[in-house]
Amino acid sequence: MSYKLAIVYLNQLFIGALQRLEPRRNWFAVVRTLITRPEISPIPNTSKDHCNSLQLSKCSMKTMKAVTYASGRGGAELVEKPVPRVVEPDQIQVCIKATGICGSDVHILRGEIRVKDGVTLGHETSGVVTEVGAGVTRVKVGDRIAVEGAAGCGECNLCRKGKISLCPSGGLGRYIGLAVDGGLAEYLVVREGLAHTLADHVSHEQATLCEPLSTILRAVQHMQPLDKNDRILVLGGGIIGLLASTYLEDLGFSHVTLCQRSEPRRRIVSRQCPTVQVIGPEHLDEDRARPPEQRVHTFDYILETTGNPTALQQSVQHLNPGGNIVLYGCCPRGSKIEVDPQTMLLKELSMVASMGPGRGDFAAAVGLVADLARRCKLDLTILGVQMFPKAEWERAVARLETREIAKAVFIVDSSDS
Repeated sequence: MSYKLAIVYLNQLFIGALQRLEPRRNWFAVVRTLITRPEISPIPNTSKDHCNSLQLSKCSMKTMKAVTYASGRGGAELVEKPVPRVVEPDQIQVCIKATGICGSDVHILRGEIRVKDGVTLGHETSGVVTEVGAGVTRVKVGDRIAVEGAAGCGECNLCRKGKISLCPSGGLGRYIGLAVDGGLAEYLVVREGLAHTLADHVSHEQATLCEPLSTILRAVQHMQPLDKNDRILVLGGGIIGLLASTYLEDLGFSHVTLCQRSEPRRRIVSRQCPTVQVIGPEHLDEDRARPPEQRVHTFDYILETTGNPTALQQSVQHLNPGGNIVLYGCCPRGSKIEVDPQTMLLKELSMVASMGPGRGDFAAAVGLVADLARRCKLDLTILGVQMFPKAEWERAVARLETREIAKAVFIVDSSDS
């Protein structure tokens, strides 16, 4: 046994002893708190080399812990569920390593997005393949993958147009973490077509950004035709607004403005996107008080990510002639806005909704994550991402709701097993 392996072995004995002495306490969280900055948890090593050093075997567990939707019990609860097994030839079993949650999950817990009661939450997932069906050819046991949320049937009119999220027999109706069990668990079984192999240098935590980036790629496709001199406003500095600004900045757009009320979130955006102008909503409020010809905050494209109907309605006043609003944020059910159709007509304004990724967007997002990570533009600490064990899902949601962090990622922890 080498010196390094001996150290790892002794460390595991020590941690195991602590857990046996006081099993209810999350000793990993205690150690993190002592040795790291309290606001951001350290990023575990889930690169390919590290994962390859671990012995992989077929799961022998019968049950696992999972965070499931529970409409009558505060939105979610941590429960024991049977470990899912491969039963179809095109299925794979995935040992979950990281799962992210974002604003849409908060909407689910508030009851603003309907999901199946009892479904395991989590649609931004990565892990390691632990079992494959007899017909699987694209991945093998031991592969590190990101899991796509859903795929359309490929045959209906919507799928032929690339709108797979709207497929009546697939899409959102089969989306993991919404309609079928997702990644806030220890294991997940999906069709092999939803598995996308990760580059060696991409961590599982970074891979949780593939899903939100795939939806951003779809939203930006609606902002066409884009010119390098176009002025773009991103409403909202959560993880979607932050990643959208990162993507637009990386494409070379130099006239991007992001509006965010929360000061901590504004600081995160400024660190990640140095060329993006970051403002508070009061700047837009002051601008709307001026005559239209004197306004300074006017834009050719607006990406609305907040889900705030008032912000959406007011944003129309900031569009240049020929401007376009992309509705991305999820407004509460039953919300209404008022727009002047004559203004829309005379200025040739348009508004389009963007719900979920289109065909090929997830694969493109996996490549984008690899590219950004290689160029050190996907630093999770700078992005305001914090790590949590699954048992602390309530604290994670609370920190998201107070906007102290941009994103929460749940990681595999020995205390979860």
